[in-house]
Amino acid sequence: MKTYKMKINGNAYEVAVKNIEGTNVEVEVNGKAYNVELEQSQQHLQWLVLWHVQQLLQLQPLLLHVRQQVLQALPVLHSQAQCSASR
Repeated sequence: MKTYKMKINGNAYEVAVKNIEGTNVEVEVNGKAYNVELEQSQQHLQWLVLWHVQQLLQLQPLLLHVRQQVLQALPVLHSQAQCSASR
């Protein structure tokens, strides 16, 4: 079960997603149960999530390169910080 906390027009809500079957979703809002019918199927939502994951995976080589550059710079930055602190 996934729980979301949000504010709408300044009012606090806690929404718990209890069950998803196709376009029907059982949710609980501040302890009160509701049945929600989505206009698009769960399959479409899954496709959307997979698309976003694919976009992130395409960024992964760039992120790894940036990480490598940062790790290479850390010893230099650390020694510079020690030199500045000893002054």
